[in-house]
Amino acid sequence: MRRSLCLVFLFALTVAVASCSDDGNGDKPDCTTGADCTGALPDGCDGYWECIGQKCEPICTSACTSVDDCLGEEWPTNADCSQSEGQWSCDNGVCRTICPTLTWSARMEVDLEDAGIQLDLAAAPSGGFAIAYYKRNSETSTCEKPILGGPPTVAILDDIGYAWYDGTDWNQEDVVTIETAMLSGISLVFDGNNPMIGYLGGEEGLQICGGSDMMISSGGPGNWSHSAAVATSGETGAGGDCPKMQSICDFGDVVGLWPSLAKSQDGSIIGVTYRDIHNGYTKDADDCADLEYAFTSGGGWSHEWIDLARGSGDFSSLAFGNDGEPAVAYYNGEVGTSGEGVILFARRPWAEWTQPLVTDPPCQTAADCPNGQACSGGECLCNTDGQCDSPKLCVENRCSAVIDTIAAGLPEKSISLAVGPDGRYLVAYYDPDEQNLMIAHSEDGLAWQKGIVDADGHTGQYPSIVILPNTNKPAIAYYRCNEPSHDDCNRNHDGPRFAYFKGDYPLDLTTQSKWKKGYISNTGDADSVATDGKHISLAVQPDGTIGVAYYYSWVDPSDNSTKEHLMFHKGTWE
Repeated sequence: MRRSLCLVFLFALTVAVASCSDDGNGDKPDCTTGADCTGALPDGCDGYWECIGQKCEPICTSACTSVDDCLGEEWPTNADCSQSEGQWSCDNGVCRTICPTLTWSARMEVDLEDAGIQLDLAAAPSGGFAIAYYKRNSETSTCEKPILGGPPTVAILDDIGYAWYDGTDWNQEDVVTIETAMLSGISLVFDGNNPMIGYLGGEEGLQICGGSDMMISSGGPGNWSHSAAVATSGETGAGGDCPKMQSICDFGDVVGLWPSLAKSQDGSIIGVTYRDIHNGYTKDADDCADLEYAFTSGGGWSHEWIDLARGSGDFSSLAFGNDGEPAVAYYNGEVGTSGEGVILFARRPWAEWTQPLVTDPPCQTAADCPNGQACSGGECLCNTDGQCDSPKLCVENRCSAVIDTIAAGLPEKSISLAVGPDGRYLVAYYDPDEQNLMIAHSEDGLAWQKGIVDADGHTGQYPSIVILPNTNKPAIAYYRCNEPSHDDCNRNHDGPRFAYFKGDYPLDLTTQSKWKKGYISNTGDADSVATDGKHISLAVQPDGTIGVAYYYSWVDPSDNSTKEHLMFHKGTWE
């Protein structure tokens, strides 16, 4: 028997929205534009077809002779935007919604010299955009400090580039050449008109060949200066707060991995989170890695620990809440022996989110601890989730705010944090288990609601989230890797993508159909020449102008060499 899923509600002289079209089996036909949606509207629906979320939707409105007839119309709930974002028109005798359209520029070449291996994009106060990024350097140097008493070793060199866009052209220059034991992230923020770039560099480590400091380069084109915000593990001064032996938290000099710079909403504080792996080469140092925080108000840097001695700090994303306090989402892939990792959240005061519980007075036995926790060294330690106050979960004997649990290892730059206009924490992240782009949101950082944003193929890597000022709603840029169920990325099916939320905030945030999604590149899925979209980064200007930068690589058939380019698109609303 033929069934229609469309429900039509009649009001006096007003026909409300039909919830779906009917192609005979209850499914909505696929579409690319509204022109793909044809045929009769559902019974009782006066209106028109629209392509929303790649599905044909009937927009049911009323008849009109002028736009004045539409002004009292109830805004359709399945329109492509909210009433505050759109407007009415009278088109062919029917009230029609007009929503802003996002138009992407052609792809712009920023730097074609082995550039964009890792990158970060920021909106410049001047109204343009700027990018900090790594570039390959074909030269090498020598580490002069003996590693574990051995002879000098060859050091790999990489350049840090800076590019800026004035609205018409891109300009770029090299900022500094660094010795790199590893490329572990780069971050860019503006302090007024002053760009600040965070990265792992500076002085050679005592036990690794390459820069080992949390470095900041600032000043801008032609005027760069370079200084260490953090040089050693001991600067955070964990001391007796270290859950393991004190020496492991304060020992070592390999700091500054996966930095995330952010500015407080009033502009008075610049903060940076980073991973501290102590001596930098033993498994114990990695298992006991710390997540740490440094901040400045224009003078020197102050230092705080966030998450001590349990392997945390990978791919941190820092943002300041509406209360002016810093908050961070980050990954810990060193959880127990199960191979699982967790995406965690914390905000200041850090100890309440990451440290073992210390009762007053400190526990002597398990009877002094809540929920059946064990007592060890005056600290209450959990062993199961049930021993934590919900919704916290037990992670390495500490009750923690867990956003999600990841069975497979999490790739780099898989987490992005933003704060909504209502103070809500929003986290975009890549789920490698299901190969989807995910969104999680929370009012307090403890209880998280999660949902899929995009499940079209193997998608969602390198997510970058912002709040659009023209809608006060989130948008995410990310990389589509391949068709479904393929682990390796394929240049025939990859590309940079963009999703923006068009539903009722925050109620619909975890509803996949309320995110409008599409390719950014003008070639999109058809670009079989290059791998395009990795390391994607998103920024937005106060007027709603969007910038997206990403890595683009291809093999030159003339000499079989790999070309690595840094690319950019500008998005404007019309």
